[in-house]
Amino acid sequence: MKFTLSLVTTTALLAFAFITSAHPVQDNNTNLTSAQLVQEDNMNDFGPAPRFGIFPNKMWCYKCHGYGSDRPRAWYCGKCASRGIGRATALLAAARGWNILVNYASDSAAAASTVRAIERAGGHAIAVQGDVSQESDVLALFDAMEEHFGLTQGVVVNAGINATSMPLAEMEVERMRRVFETNVLGAYLCAREAARRLPGSYGASGGGGGPSIVLLSSAAARLGSPNECVDYAGSKGAIDTLCIGLSKELGPKGVRVNAVRPGIIDTEIHASVGDPERLGRIGNQTPLGRPGSAEEVAQAIVWLLSPQASYVTGTNIDVTGGR
Repeated sequence: MKFTLSLVTTTALLAFAFITSAHPVQDNNTNLTSAQLVQEDNMNDFGPAPRFGIFPNKMWCYKCHGYGSDRPRAWYCGKCASRGIGRATALLAAARGWNILVNYASDSAAAASTVRAIERAGGHAIAVQGDVSQESDVLALFDAMEEHFGLTQGVVVNAGINATSMPLAEMEVERMRRVFETNVLGAYLCAREAARRLPGSYGASGGGGGPSIVLLSSAAARLGSPNECVDYAGSKGAIDTLCIGLSKELGPKGVRVNAVRPGIIDTEIHASVGDPERLGRIGNQTPLGRPGSAEEVAQAIVWLLSPQASYVTGTNIDVTGGR
């Protein structure tokens, strides 16, 4: 029996979100780590991917890996998946032997970079453009995945943007609207579509893991982020609530819903919000005495998607170094 896992990511403002589909298969590169997948070739021979399209056949061979292939399909879609948690998850999924679909908002070069890194390591990847904060794009993205790869078995929703650090009293309404439209509405749209399309579990009575949704929250949801980004913190609190409610809605169908709450993680978001020193300043104050890596967050995501987490649902895992 073949299964497919779908991961969704949304991008806007300063961060990233993604839809990812993936299912592990046995392959020669399954022992690679994502760190071993970062070598890239010259990107001059790649053109931008068309909207809801794929890269040229030189990056994806349907004769070998298309509809007639016996290789199980799996995809990772992530906007801004060229860096941070999105890229780390894509590379880790590829290292586990999954076929990857990289979703991006507008930076086709960054998406091509991630695809190329996966291809050079012996994996298979394509890229699809779309903004998951837009309902039409979310629908089209799921349609494209089903058209190219078949039934979706899992979704990762990492919709999240942030903005310059400041107290709530100084925030303009447009900033708050953008944060909530992307982080809350975008994530809920992706989760809604996943709830509509994920099949009932083939392993609800035990074993196999079944279909899975993983949501990306943040430690900010419980810390509040005073004088920095209480709007972002509040938007991620909505993700925690979604995890609880949706897990109870879909549990009877055998679909698992969980969330991951990253803490202070070494990504570009700190510089993007105007505080590049924040990573070291806060990371060194955690009980572990350091910031976390995007790969460490990706490990938690991939575990929740796997059969090893078959009895885990409605759970929020902190990847925070104890903070």
